[in-house]
Amino acid sequence: MPDWRPPPSAPIRLAELSGEVSGKGAERSWHRAEWRGERLAKAWHRSEAPQGVVFDSPDLTGLGFDPGTIEIVLAPAGASSLRLLLDVPQRVFKDVVALRHREVDVPLPAPAAPGGLVSVRLDIRETLEGNWLDAGTEGRLRAIRVVLPGAGPGARLESVTLLDALAAFRGPAGRRVAEAGGVFRPSWYVAPGARVRFRIRVPGANARLRWHEAGVGGPVRGSVAVVSEGRRQVISSADDGPVWAAREAPLGRWAGRRVTLELSASAPETPQGGRVGLALFGDPRVFDGNGLPQATPDVLIYLVDTLRSDALGAWGAERARTPAFDRLARGGVRFRHAQSNASWTKPAVTTLFTGILPPVHRVGARAYTDRIPPDLPLLQERFRDAGWCTGSFVANPLASTLTGLERGFDAAYAPRHWRGRVALGLHPSASQLHEALLGWLKEEPDCPAFAYVHTLEAHEYQLGRYRLDQGGPRAAYARAVADADVQFGALLEALERRARRRPLLLVFLSDHGESFGEHGARGHGQSVYQTEVAVPLVFYAPGQLPARDVDTPVGLADVPATLLDLLGLPPLPEGQGRSLLPFLAGRRAAPVPVPSSLLHFFLAGDEPERHALLFGDLRKVVLEEGRPAQVFDIARDPGELRALEQGTEEPSRRIRAWLEAQRRRREAFEKAHPARAGRPLDSEALERLRTLGYAD
Repeated sequence: MPDWRPPPSAPIRLAELSGEVSGKGAERSWHRAEWRGERLAKAWHRSEAPQGVVFDSPDLTGLGFDPGTIEIVLAPAGASSLRLLLDVPQRVFKDVVALRHREVDVPLPAPAAPGGLVSVRLDIRETLEGNWLDAGTEGRLRAIRVVLPGAGPGARLESVTLLDALAAFRGPAGRRVAEAGGVFRPSWYVAPGARVRFRIRVPGANARLRWHEAGVGGPVRGSVAVVSEGRRQVISSADDGPVWAAREAPLGRWAGRRVTLELSASAPETPQGGRVGLALFGDPRVFDGNGLPQATPDVLIYLVDTLRSDALGAWGAERARTPAFDRLARGGVRFRHAQSNASWTKPAVTTLFTGILPPVHRVGARAYTDRIPPDLPLLQERFRDAGWCTGSFVANPLASTLTGLERGFDAAYAPRHWRGRVALGLHPSASQLHEALLGWLKEEPDCPAFAYVHTLEAHEYQLGRYRLDQGGPRAAYARAVADADVQFGALLEALERRARRRPLLLVFLSDHGESFGEHGARGHGQSVYQTEVAVPLVFYAPGQLPARDVDTPVGLADVPATLLDLLGLPPLPEGQGRSLLPFLAGRRAAPVPVPSSLLHFFLAGDEPERHALLFGDLRKVVLEEGRPAQVFDIARDPGELRALEQGTEEPSRRIRAWLEAQRRRREAFEKAHPARAGRPLDSEALERLRTLGYAD
């Protein structure tokens, strides 16, 4: 096994320090639209429908700005949740599909008193701008529908307020994940006239400060200074634009001293349009500049969306044109019976980065726009905290900002980063993701990399370039997989050249498979049969991990546990996977059942939940709510065409016991990570609203 270790020291990350904020900052405004009282009653239409009490907004096409936040004060009258549907003209999907992509479903707190009010504040920017196909199509908010399921006749809206994205930047300065040009970074934002100071010790003669800088909301100039022994020296000052600009400054002249680093902003005397901008300092870090030990590898998780393992030559596909994927599989540790823990992207990638199984985290079970709890520890955070630079390069928004998975990445390239460079209805290509990845690696020459790449070629096999009309869906899918292979091969060559200078660990996998009529299903998110949950999984480290095949079933939840164990990092506290380190080392380990679940797919309606367990002997039990369990022998019947008639009682008992265990874990999870979308309004808060005219 390789003798890999974390970096000996981590950079000083200013975005994680509290900082000393001074200065009031220039007064600034943001766009807002409000409805309350008589105006709300006239503009918003109330109706009752089978799904609950419904409130429809007026036409919002003339709003004049792109909202980032919605605030609603309402009387729920018995409703325990709020469903928000954001109508955006979507030229690719039918309206019903577009609305389901832009549906937000959140639990409501109970009012402080019967008939009382609750306040809900929701960030809707990603639902509007970071959604499916938004890299290739634009359209402003057209209307809003608020649904209160199960509400009584007393349900009412007291006020609705829409705020633009600048409203999220409160105060003269602060910390938050900020976007510029479709790239998200943990940042400090500073208003003109304000400054943030940090006391640090400069680590050595080669120390450098590295950051990215951008402006938002108007013209602004960002500056960085060092204060030492009463003297202030500006080391960077530049006008900031709407996209991130890389900045770097040497700190060696202050080596060994305790100094004050200062971030500040200034603006022209007469801002354009009367608006004052903010300076964004993206992920400012102080490096010691001493280079990297060879014991610290670069780590890349490379995920090909919708890739069935049996589509690859290394898994037995006779006509596959996948030489690059096959070379990787044959040169690494290949898990022949890897399973996704879900059959569509959102719950699967949540499991990949948390180690928590779908029946516990339930991300995607309420709505397409579900987000992970903001305090849930993530795999990328473990690597970042240990000293790796972290980056994600994602074509599918479900694996990025639409799920909250940008958190923990120093640079998260969301699909809309490529807006204007992809055609209508398309996504960024694998080659575009690879170009961004390699550019990012060049920006971080003295930092080990932890990167995530998520491509969509195999998912998009129905696009015209894959010639769906020639041979049907299966043939088009094979062509899409071959296209993904060609693009991956070019990246692998570039990474292997880099690996000559420092070690590389590449994890190759998929989030789910695809059905082509098997079991009456087409697509994914339809079942937990092997067509949709059997995925490739390879750990590849040239010269470090000997090639071998592993026949024991494993799952996506095992990947984070394995990486953390392999690199000597703390495990995720709520992770349910196990480390595969024994298999990587060529040792045996007792098999454990590998679960797969389908709780809800946003296009499927209220269908019953489905669950499966794959055992070490390759028997698989499938359970659909309200129906008897079925047991299959995957070794003899890989298509799951003939359910076994004998020996089914024990697998059936085990999957029901497993489900009960997941239910108990879910209860503990909800207590540890309660929903925070709304709050009840007490008498003092109500009085403030009345004073402002927001409540009667």
